[in-house]
Amino acid sequence: MKAGLIEKMKKALLMVVCLTSLLLPAGAAAGEIQDTAGVVDSATLIKKARLFDGRIVTYRGEVIGDVMVRAEGVWLNVNDDAYSLQGERFILAGYNQGLSILAPPGTEDRIKRAGRYDWRGDYIEVVGVFRRSSDKHGGTMLIEARSVKVLKPGFRLEHPISRNRLIAAAGFLAIAALVLWLSQGIARTRRRRSHPLGG
Repeated sequence: MKAGLIEKMKKALLMVVCLTSLLLPAGAAAGEIQDTAGVVDSATLIKKARLFDGRIVTYRGEVIGDVMVRAEGVWLNVNDDAYSLQGERFILAGYNQGLSILAPPGTEDRIKRAGRYDWRGDYIEVVGVFRRSSDKHGGTMLIEARSVKVLKPGFRLEHPISRNRLIAAAGFLAIAALVLWLSQGIARTRRRRSHPLGG
C-alpha cells in the first residue's frame, strides 16, 4: 500500500515539475527579462503593445526633431518609417511613424544630427524595455533605452524640384499676370468713361 502511495506521489511531483517548466517562459515574457528575437518595428509594437509590454526589444530608426535633455534622461523621437532608410534624395513615401525613446544620460553627446527638412538624422539602434503606457511619464508609449548605438550618421538631403510642378507654377503665374493685366485695363476704361474730358 505504501509503495503505491509513494508511486502516486512521484507521478504527481513529476507532473508539477513539468507544468512549472511549461509556465516559466510565459512568466518571463510578462516580465522585463525576455528578449525579442531580432529587430521589432514600431508598427508591430503598437499593434501588439500588450504582448511586448515590459519586454526588452531592439528597435532601429532615424532620430528626428529635438534631442531633449531632462532630469530623467534624454528624450528622442525615432522614426522607422519609409523615410528613415532613404538616401540623399527625399522622396514622398507616405506617413511618418515612430516611437518615443527615453535614453540614458549622455546619449545627447553621441547624437550628432536629428532629422529636419534639409537633414536626415542619425540612424540608431535602441535596446531597451518597451512600455505600452508608462505610469512614470503620463501614460506615454515608449522604450526605456538601456543602450543606444549610432549605426549611420545623418547627412544633408536633396529636394529635387519636380518638372511638372515647375510647369504648373509657371502656368498659375501666367494666369495671375493675365488676370491682373485685364483687371487694370478694365479699371482704366471705367476711369475714362467716368471722366471723359480727363478731369
